[in-house]
Amino acid sequence: MKRTQRILFSSFVLSFFLVLTACDRSSQGTVITAAAPAEKPDGQIRLEAAAAKTIHTDLVGVKPAKTEIAISGKVQYDEDRLSRISSPIVGRTVEIKVKLGEQVAKGDILMTIDSADINSAYADYFRARSDLAFSQKALDLAKDLYESKAIARKDLQQANNEYMKAETEFNRSKSRLLSLHVQEKELDHPPAVQSRFYLKSPLSGTIIEKNVTLGQTVGSDPAQNLFTVADLSTVAVVGEIFEKDISEVELDQEISITVDAYPDLIFHGKIDYIGDLVDPVTRTIKIRGKVKNPGRKLKPEMFARISIEAGDQEEGISIPQSALFNEGKEQFVFVALSDQTFRRSNVTLGAQSSREAHVVTGLKAGDRIVTEGGLLLKSMAESNS
Repeated sequence: MKRTQRILFSSFVLSFFLVLTACDRSSQGTVITAAAPAEKPDGQIRLEAAAAKTIHTDLVGVKPAKTEIAISGKVQYDEDRLSRISSPIVGRTVEIKVKLGEQVAKGDILMTIDSADINSAYADYFRARSDLAFSQKALDLAKDLYESKAIARKDLQQANNEYMKAETEFNRSKSRLLSLHVQEKELDHPPAVQSRFYLKSPLSGTIIEKNVTLGQTVGSDPAQNLFTVADLSTVAVVGEIFEKDISEVELDQEISITVDAYPDLIFHGKIDYIGDLVDPVTRTIKIRGKVKNPGRKLKPEMFARISIEAGDQEEGISIPQSALFNEGKEQFVFVALSDQTFRRSNVTLGAQSSREAHVVTGLKAGDRIVTEGGLLLKSMAESNS
């Protein structure tokens, strides 16, 4: 009797263990099915609803394929928006108003110079203005006397000559002040200290160079560059194009610029200069484009990649580069069959640009392709292969 009980107890324990094992395997199988969508036998990939929401798709359309010429270049200052500023007079620096990197507006004072030259120029101007006023009165009086026959004609002529001399001297002294960047409206209201000269910015921009210190004596040598002001809202991009491609390039043609510092940003501009000389060594021709620079992100001397759209070819299917994947010598995309089902499609490419690729085979108009989130599908396809 006891032996029968022991056999029954052992059978019960074994049955209970088998049931637990089966339940554990069943629960594990349920977790795998829920968390890892599987590739279907026919090559299709199905995602769970949550994962499918991360996939972005777009319809394939037919349009002219763009060809592109890609060259290397460099960012430079726009010379039309750059000013190297020197002093027109000799004097001593008594005040510096700006710092390196500071933004200035056209007409802002950069520095104050104490100079005997400006004092002399003001003195000449005031003397000439006074002489002109006196000569004008003398000429008016001579005209009245001549009409009354109180003086001879030669006396009237003499008064007129004196007036013309005074007028010439006045215009000379006035031009001297204007050449020193004194505004004409300031001539009637001169500064209290007439030995002070105010060096002003000729354009709005950024102080990119400063070569003067307080107390320094500056001269009238144009080669003595005190400040450089640059408007960086637009920059120039310079590159060299092979002579075989020059027929595809013309003035005002649109270009796209990318730099390593901002790989996801594309800057746009137009060609404003095409060189007339071919480099005999490299067989290239210089070109330059003016590029808008929002946020002043493009810095002079940055290396840049310049893309030039060289015109349209025959119509065909064009897709964004973001939809393309490479595997060895093959290129492929993912086609959306439904909101949650996708399949890989190998494609043959024609002309390409930095943004688009022309598809020769592998897609048809009306197909919906994955443009964002394709890496998830690629990794799932590889794990199931």
